[in-house]
Amino acid sequence: MKFNFTSIQTRTCRRPFLLLMALAFMTTGVSNAQFGKLLKKKNKSSKVDKSDPNYDPNRKILITDVPALKYDKPFPPAVMYRSFMKHIDFTSDGYLDLDYVSIGFPPKQDVDGNPEKYNGRKASGGGGIMGGTQKRDDYYRFHLRLIKEGKEVYDVCYKAQYNNELYIKFERVDFALSDRDGSSEEPYSKRKLENGKYTFEFYFDDKMFSRIPFEVVSIKNDDPYAKVAEKKFIRGVWNDYGYFDWEKNTDNPRIYWNIYAQVEELLNSKYKEVPMYCDVYKNGKYFATSGRVDQYDNPSKEKLENTWDLYRYSLMLKGKKSGDYVRQNDMTDGKYEVRMHIDGTNHIYKFEMKGGKVIGSQKRETTDPLDFMEGMNKAFFIKKQ
Repeated sequence: MKFNFTSIQTRTCRRPFLLLMALAFMTTGVSNAQFGKLLKKKNKSSKVDKSDPNYDPNRKILITDVPALKYDKPFPPAVMYRSFMKHIDFTSDGYLDLDYVSIGFPPKQDVDGNPEKYNGRKASGGGGIMGGTQKRDDYYRFHLRLIKEGKEVYDVCYKAQYNNELYIKFERVDFALSDRDGSSEEPYSKRKLENGKYTFEFYFDDKMFSRIPFEVVSIKNDDPYAKVAEKKFIRGVWNDYGYFDWEKNTDNPRIYWNIYAQVEELLNSKYKEVPMYCDVYKNGKYFATSGRVDQYDNPSKEKLENTWDLYRYSLMLKGKKSGDYVRQNDMTDGKYEVRMHIDGTNHIYKFEMKGGKVIGSQKRETTDPLDFMEGMNKAFFIKKQ
């Protein structure tokens, strides 16, 4: 029996200060079948047409000559959410960084049949860019825009770090960013985020294929003499989703339940120790647990910090001896409910197993590709009720 999930997601990429004019008329909501029809072959324009209704006076457009990508994969490109949630870093004083992110089903060649390795090109076209020689005017197909309330905060590029058949792991290109009017310049990692609602937009060239919303909030201390005056927190998919995965390289792998957790309090110490464990019910009956008590019969606890951390649980079958873990063959058809107990509060995650498939809150056929949480058939995301 193999798990299969029934959804996926789509995105395209932009490079700071660059815009592929051949892609300017593409919309973000097209289906995978429409990609090839809408993509134009090349952009050889040497002049910016300011009468063009799509002209953006705040974006510095440079000359480039890059063949369009060929979208011939079974599914559109998609952010792999397990990678995204793992690699994002947000500090309590408001600095955010995403140094790595993996993309599933990326195009591997352009419309001329040339392989695309996502290593970057000089702005005038031509060969790739070797490590350490990146410049502001170089062109990278994959880029990430951060949007706040409809306005761009920054636009940063990524290059391939690891490339295989189904996905590419990208790493951020390290150079300073500039505001669109060129009035200021500072490193990407020094952009402090104020409170508000944001969206990550992921692009190949000028076509968005994924978007992930999040919010920045803060807690302030009313005591002017307090050691900690204020801390910022990020809210988003970490709050709302848990996921299943399993151990590798075995015929009947052990199942794991994964969840991100943090404590939104003004901690004077590094962490707060709280009771935390999960129980699993199948068709309304107690099925498995991560363990409610430790070896000394004390409540199972975790050390939560002011930033998101991943907590990974092996599940033990009800009524079985210690070490008799839930494995893939135990997850037969039925309706399941994960009850996550965190510091006295229950968080409920429901899903169904049917015909060996995980039926969660998203379906590939009906979920907007921009919003689909891709797991590459290795991680199955379940939304909190």
